[in-house]
Amino acid sequence: MSWLAVNYQWLIGSVVIPLIGVFAALLVVYFGYRGLKQNRILLKESQEFSKQEAQEGRQHQYRPIVAPIGELSHHTEDGYVDWELHRPIVPTPQPGPPGTTVATTEPGSQTIKLQNMGEGVAFNVHSFLYGPLDAISNQYTSWNNGPIQGKSEITILSTHGATVLSKVTKVDGEHLLYDDSNKDYRIARLTTTYHDIFGIIHVSIFDYVRQSPTLHNIKSV
Repeated sequence: MSWLAVNYQWLIGSVVIPLIGVFAALLVVYFGYRGLKQNRILLKESQEFSKQEAQEGRQHQYRPIVAPIGELSHHTEDGYVDWELHRPIVPTPQPGPPGTTVATTEPGSQTIKLQNMGEGVAFNVHSFLYGPLDAISNQYTSWNNGPIQGKSEITILSTHGATVLSKVTKVDGEHLLYDDSNKDYRIARLTTTYHDIFGIIHVSIFDYVRQSPTLHNIKSV
């Protein structure tokens, strides 16, 4: 083997070894950069998750929960809801001057007491009371009530005709406006929608059930 060949091999070795060292250093720097980038991504995701948890916690803390309390204002003597479109005015008004007409009936309505059992304020409270028949006479509606402060009550007036919806109408694509599986027991369903300070819409659904007139005091109006 000539001197040139030996030195050529040495030259190859002296060049290749440093290149390998540089490449290894570059790999360390590259993977170190990737690791730092991944750590930053994980930190950002963790911060976003913590922020989301905190947001959801505030939303839960200030969530309104609206529910009816007490009975409906108008019942029939046998314990069902009074769905009359018009009712006699009680006591009957005195006759007016000759030639005038005095109304002796008034539009049928229901007063319903609602309680916000949550901590947050309920805005734009809409209520829909639906009965067993698909007709205007078996629907009471009340729009744009509130706001209802947390742990507070309001009394709303529901009337006929403000809105007429079919009995096949569903809330959230799932809950019917009236459960007719037992018409002698479930006499009406109250659906109430409202939103909180975050703009989230909430829905409350409650069924009114019939009790025997002998078990509670029903005032016939």
